[in-house]
Amino acid sequence: MSYHTIEPFKLIGIRLETKTTNQQRQSSPDCEALWDRFERENLIDRIPDKLSDRVFAVYHDYDQNDPDSFNYFLGCKVNSQASPPDGFTAIEVPAGRYQVTIAHGRMPYCTAQIWQEIEKLDMNRNFGVDFEVYADESTNRDDAEVPVFVSVH
Repeated sequence: MSYHTIEPFKLIGIRLETKTTNQQRQSSPDCEALWDRFERENLIDRIPDKLSDRVFAVYHDYDQNDPDSFNYFLGCKVNSQASPPDGFTAIEVPAGRYQVTIAHGRMPYCTAQIWQEIEKLDMNRNFGVDFEVYADESTNRDDAEVPVFVSVH
């Protein structure tokens, strides 16, 4: 694990229609369904003004009274003036301090496992915006590496 301070950046992509929850593992099928749509409809190619093909999976809009409840977003980093086309949304990842952990192994199990480990850690999470970055290192589904950024105080 390491800590990084990042500058704000903008993403365009899609998100769940409603919040999901970790209660009874509901977030797994909800997030997988969003990934399926993102890939099946090849939405990455419809994102305007992309700065790269890295896909960001973002956990945001946590419920203050129930941090297991959150929204989930998939998209790419874009220039700050980019506007989302119909059916897409834009979000801003705020500047801040993030604890970075690398999920390593078979997809999607390695990311689910790293989140279980993160939840057990005694870290000073602020439940702001957390995200995973899917790049070249994550394309081998049997031996992926996915950086996970968790917002901390």
